[in-house]
Amino acid sequence: MFFHLPVESGDIEQCLRSKGFSGNRPSIWAMQGIPLESQSSFEVILSAVSSLAMNESYLIGELPIDITHQSDLEKWKEKLFMSNGFKVQIVSYEEIAASLGVVLHSQGNHDKIMFIAQQLRFSDDQMEKWRQEFERVEEDGDEQGFEEL
Repeated sequence: MFFHLPVESGDIEQCLRSKGFSGNRPSIWAMQGIPLESQSSFEVILSAVSSLAMNESYLIGELPIDITHQSDLEKWKEKLFMSNGFKVQIVSYEEIAASLGVVLHSQGNHDKIMFIAQQLRFSDDQMEKWRQEFERVEEDGDEQGFEEL
């Protein structure tokens, strides 16, 4: 399935669920062309994706370099992404072009950074399914009781 959500769509979770999205299936999230004015606007999106994306899902995208405001990009990315359950890798346009066998005729886009992030947490849907299964097992155990010795 492919879902496109405009930034103006409001509640990301509600929009996705109305289109049949489930956090119990692997997903790939792509952020493209989103006008991010600040780090906090990206954090809102990252938090929503973190809640919705199944463990082992991926988030790929670009960030304007000016929203990082950090002299140490490594510390910044680890703090921001890891606090939301993602292991992240910054990749260059040149690396991607080389992996596709394409030669870039101009040097990279230096006003944006590209990233690939892997979800390390379970989604809210996965946790809910686990909770329901746990309750079911507990109830089954209570009904069967213990055999007397």
